[in-house]
Amino acid sequence: HASSSSPSSSASTDAAAAASAAADAALIQSRLKPLLPSKYHFELRSPVVFVCTRIGEIGSALFTSTTATDDKDVTLTALESRGLVDFVRDPDPGTFITASGRKFVLCSQQGSWFHGRCISSRRHHGGIIISCFDGGLILVCVYEKPMTVFDAMTVVANIKGVLGDHVPVMGVH
Repeated sequence: HASSSSPSSSASTDAAAAASAAADAALIQSRLKPLLPSKYHFELRSPVVFVCTRIGEIGSALFTSTTATDDKDVTLTALESRGLVDFVRDPDPGTFITASGRKFVLCSQQGSWFHGRCISSRRHHGGIIISCFDGGLILVCVYEKPMTVFDAMTVVANIKGVLGDHVPVMGVH
């Protein structure tokens, strides 16, 4: 028995969903950009909004071991994004949180806020804050010295004030 939807209608539905997700990402970016200090990098892997200290800052421990670091930023892989979504849905304090190729151990949780410290680098004196927003976005903020947990919390709170009720549009995967 053949499916009732034709390949062309499925392709146009996929294209419309992708266009809608791209427009949503542009909206999130326009609302997020004014909130972030210049030393932060961000990217969207819906529903995860990833924010981190920008690579290339003087003294940054987030440098990759490559000679071409000037334009490289720490990124969040699709696998890490899915792992973070799974973690916030079912938090297990005994598991490690992985972001940007680094492992973090959960130190505290208050409601939908999580704080972890980096355990995979002797140089990375910082941590991770994860916050689940009412609209469905999950904010992941990786920070390091000279930024403090309080600086990162301020950034997260500012972002939550603007994007807290935003309902993400999911793209085609």
